[in-house]
Amino acid sequence: MSVNQSRRVNRLIFRLMVVGLLLSLASEEPASAADTANRTLIGNRAVRRELGLSKRQQETIDRILTEMEDEIQTGLKAALAEKPLAKDAAESIEVKIAREAIARHSTRVMEVLDEEQANRFWQIGAQSAGPAVFNNNRVRRVLKLSDEQRQVMSKLSEKMTEQVQQLALDVAMPISEVKEKADLAQQNFMRDLLALLTEQQRRDFDRLLGEPFDRELLRHSDGTKPRSLTFVFGLSGQNPWQLAVIPAMRQTLALSDEQLRQIESLTKEADKDLTKLRLATLNGAAADFSDLPLKEKQRVVRAILDGAAASDVEMNQKVWQILDQKQCDRLQALLVQTVGARAIASASIAEVLKLSAEQRASFAKLNAEFEKKTAVLRVVRSTADFDHKAYNDQLANLEKETQALLTDQQRRQLETLKQSVEGDR
Repeated sequence: MSVNQSRRVNRLIFRLMVVGLLLSLASEEPASAADTANRTLIGNRAVRRELGLSKRQQETIDRILTEMEDEIQTGLKAALAEKPLAKDAAESIEVKIAREAIARHSTRVMEVLDEEQANRFWQIGAQSAGPAVFNNNRVRRVLKLSDEQRQVMSKLSEKMTEQVQQLALDVAMPISEVKEKADLAQQNFMRDLLALLTEQQRRDFDRLLGEPFDRELLRHSDGTKPRSLTFVFGLSGQNPWQLAVIPAMRQTLALSDEQLRQIESLTKEADKDLTKLRLATLNGAAADFSDLPLKEKQRVVRAILDGAAASDVEMNQKVWQILDQKQCDRLQALLVQTVGARAIASASIAEVLKLSAEQRASFAKLNAEFEKKTAVLRVVRSTADFDHKAYNDQLANLEKETQALLTDQQRRQLETLKQSVEGDR
């Protein structure tokens, strides 16, 4: 294993260790960051508000956490004094020291809480543990998992671990993307685990974990949530230029080094413009997107999509000019192959199919309705939060309705275009 690979594995192990600690938070920052109050759930203000801690309880807990932090830092200094370590190794050592310190001091914290507070605190910790919650003795005791369920859970765990390890070893992938995809793998793992439960077990599980606690509040010790600023544009007939950015598509288009250079330069400029557009619009909203009324959400998304449309028109024209005629034909075919009948939003394909004015107007209406229905899905805090299933269900409906607008001849033309890519390779 190379040095870079080793570092990536160490970083990912560090993050997964943090996620796995019952009383730790899935923070993207190292535990040695200034926000040490975020090291434990009880240090989070949102958790304290949820528990309804009295002033005396908060003061007592603060004193315990201060002693715990002093102990962690003392232990870390002693460990580093014995042997200087690289950053990743030092972070792993700190997690180990923190784990032991949290275990020692957590009992003192629990003694400060009354019975109701202690139960709710356990519930929040269990919810924040993600898939690891099924390793908890209390959860297993209540659910009475069968041997078959345990075996399937073990296999799913192995599968998830393999996925994460593959991500960690991908040296070409930025560590931020590794973390994002690892989070998504955990979400899918949790979904699969829940699907294994019987109806009665699911009811018992939900009752045991109590009312859902907003885990986004755990990302910062002050118990606040970052604004939702990630916008999912999606590929459509209006932005075929984005296909030229996808590595697999570039190979099919047989782009030269010079063409790649030009397209990459254009893409960087387009990304800056789209980033500026979405941030200005979302930051300018009266509140976080998730807290806006439905009509305001739709208005915000419409504003971003309208702004992006102008950029797409310009980018489409510039990319077409970079490609030769054969590559343009391939890109057009790839668009149909990728987005189906929705490709008629492309002016060139609409022209090939000879869409009538009535068909164009009908599709515009269908597309506007689709964007209205998916508005609430498009803005998230991270791409891992994006509801792919709900969005894809709406895409499937749009595809079906768009196909119905076309004549038999037009549908055959689309199918011919789609298959032309394979025949041209």
